[in-house]
Amino acid sequence: MEKKEYIVNKDTMLIGFLQSCGLDYNTIMMCLRRKDIKVNSRRVRKNVSLCKADKVEIFYREKNIDLPDDIKVYEDDYVLIVNKMAKMESSGEDGLDVKLGVLSVHRLDRNTQGLIIYAKSEESRAILSRAIVDRSIIKRYVCEVYGDTDYDGRVYLAYHFKDAKKSLVYISDTQKSKYKPIKTVFTTVKHGKTSLVDCQLITGRTHQIRAQLAHMGHFIIGDNKYGNKNINDAHHAKFQRLYCYSISMPQFAEECMQGVSGKTFTVCPKGVEKWIN
Repeated sequence: MEKKEYIVNKDTMLIGFLQSCGLDYNTIMMCLRRKDIKVNSRRVRKNVSLCKADKVEIFYREKNIDLPDDIKVYEDDYVLIVNKMAKMESSGEDGLDVKLGVLSVHRLDRNTQGLIIYAKSEESRAILSRAIVDRSIIKRYVCEVYGDTDYDGRVYLAYHFKDAKKSLVYISDTQKSKYKPIKTVFTTVKHGKTSLVDCQLITGRTHQIRAQLAHMGHFIIGDNKYGNKNINDAHHAKFQRLYCYSISMPQFAEECMQGVSGKTFTVCPKGVEKWIN
């Protein structure tokens, strides 16, 4: 954790003052959200007015990840797309957003691998967040599941309930109180003792793919929460074999989004050919 102190030399605004001191905008916004900026010993969360002789303190973490080329899929001044590895938190205290000084738009479970989008400005974050909510960003996954499946590429409907206290999701085939509808397209792409399944999220709820497949009798290999630990151990699976391999962007009208507008970003999961027997 770094701490810097500054004395204001003229009336100004906080963000502009800190930028003039050499701090980048994303770091400043991250610190404001975390209440890591003090003005005259009082924590602030917004771009407040400063007066001459005010004291500003800022506490922040230096960016400590230098992403190699095979991890960084795309970057411009507004958007960063990363190929996240297992055991990495996508957001939060130890998340990639904090470590990279970028803004979280959506998340992947800690042990789910694949593509994840980050924003590099508040403007692009708002645009991307709206696109996530209105489902105009299309995300596709591939996973290895237990047993031979015959999913035919249609939309599979179920109902989803999240127990936040237990960090667990329950799935029902019929509507129940507090259960919300979920829709996922499942397509079997390779058969065997385990199957390779392509998944396209129509809705995007917590653990949706993992819990829905387990409910349908074909849990994801390596998923100890919704699967079978003994079977997972027999497959030497240290994390769930679920990978977000494709993200398709809609056509954006905004100038800041033209670098990604209408584009599809795809990665080939390393070792996926070894998943299936």
